[in-house]
Formats: sequence, C-alpha cells, structure tokens
Amino acid sequence: MPETLQTALYRLLHDRRARDQFLAGRLESLGLEPSAQAHLRTIDPDELVAISGAIGRDLLRGNVEYDGGLRSTFPDLFAQLERAGHGAAALVERFVASPQYADSRQVPYGPRGISVEEAFFEFLRGDDALRVAGPHAVDLLTHEFLTGLLSILVLNRDPSFAVRTALIRDNGVAHYAVQRYPAEFVRTLTKGPIAADPSGAALFLYAATPARFVRGPATPVSAALVEHGRMRPDALVAALAGQGVVVTVESLAALGEGLARLGVIA
Repeated sequence: MPETLQTALYRLLHDRRARDQFLAGRLESLGLEPSAQAHLRTIDPDELVAISGAIGRDLLRGNVEYDGGLRSTFPDLFAQLERAGHGAAALVERFVASPQYADSRQVPYGPRGISVEEAFFEFLRGDDALRVAGPHAVDLLTHEFLTGLLSILVLNRDPSFAVRTALIRDNGVAHYAVQRYPAEFVRTLTKGPIAADPSGAALFLYAATPARFVRGPATPVSAALVEHGRMRPDALVAALAGQGVVVTVESLAALGEGLARLGVIA
C-alpha cells in the first residue's frame, strides 16, 4: 500500500535517511503515488533541512512550547553519554526518527500521545549508546526521567499527555514511583542514610502531590504505606511480616502521619 503524502512529509522532517534520499532526487524510494511525488517536488530543500534541524534543537534545548528541553530533564545523563563519545545532537536525531517519538504528544495527529520525556526514556532504554555509557547509566536515565515527569505532574494532575509507563502509579492522592537501585547509586543521590538490603540494593521514592514533588530514600515500610495507604495497621504489619519486615503498629502509625503531612498518602 503506497505511503500517504502526510506520512511521507513526516518522514522527511524526522528521518535523516528518508530526507537524504529525497535530497538526492530518489523520490520513488518513499513509496508514493506519482501525484504525491509531484507535490513533494515543490518543497524547498533548504527549508526542509532547516525545519528538520530546528525540531532536534528545540527538543534538546527547549522552546516556547516545550520549555527546558531534553537536556534540562536529563542533564547528568547527557553529560555521561557525551563523555562516552555519544553526542547529544546525533542521539536526538535518532530519537526523532524512532517509533517512540512518533508516539509522543509532539506529533500533531493521532490519539493523545505520551510525553516527550517518556518517549525519550523508552527510546534510550533500547539504544546501544546507553549500554556502553558507563556504570549506572540505566539507573541515571530512570532517575532523571522519574524526576522530570513527576515534577510536571505536581503542576498538572490532568496532563495533556498520556502516562503509560508502569513505573509511575497513582494511589488516589499522589502519582508515585518506587525504584530499587544499587545502594552505591542511591548514595550519589542523597546525603542522608539509606537502608540497603542484603543484596546491596536500596529503595528510592518519587511522589508528585498536588503541592510538592517528594523524593528520597525509602524503606519497605514507607513503600508499602505509599502503595496501600493507611489500611488497617494490623493487616499491613502482617503483610510486611510476610516479606520478612518487622514493624510495630506504633511505628507504622508514626510513619504514616509523616507521609500524610507530605501529602503522599491520605
């Protein structure tokens, strides 16, 4: 089935390989009907290159519609990738040609898309650059993604984009995520004490309440409270005991009060 003119224009703006074929005069490679090819011949090549370049720059640096840009959301990750020899511009060029970007809200047609932050997170998780970017690159990507997206959700509880990642959940009061990282990575994120388990991993909590963004080291008890709320204390104590975590009703109540004051649970 021939490609439509709309999707061909999208590919020319976002996929460098398709754009290079067009600039070389190989319009037949786009799979268009002859009448659609005639429309494409009216495109100014210099304007096409300029617009495609602006798309990548705006995603990276931000603009009026997308304040801050990907570099602002993933600052330490881009620095680590660049030290490993992966330039930001080339990385974003691959991103805008990806199916993950096509599924984002940046694309002006189709159903409500995911945020650019989530699209970039999903893209980069499968990109070769991340696999050779050094220690804890995946952890850093996850940390900066959750920090960025949940910070947005503090300001907007009903965003114009879909949140599809299974990492972020909603307990009825806050959007939240609890991640299990290597303890040495968590130590780079906080100066406070952390509770590492015997395997050398530690929990880290992110939460977007209507008033604030909360993040920091977590324990199995605080993570259970965020997930379940202040259900019957004896039931939660029993559930935690089944996981090998010993806690008293009194300490559970005190921790619940603290989380409630933060707005993370009801």
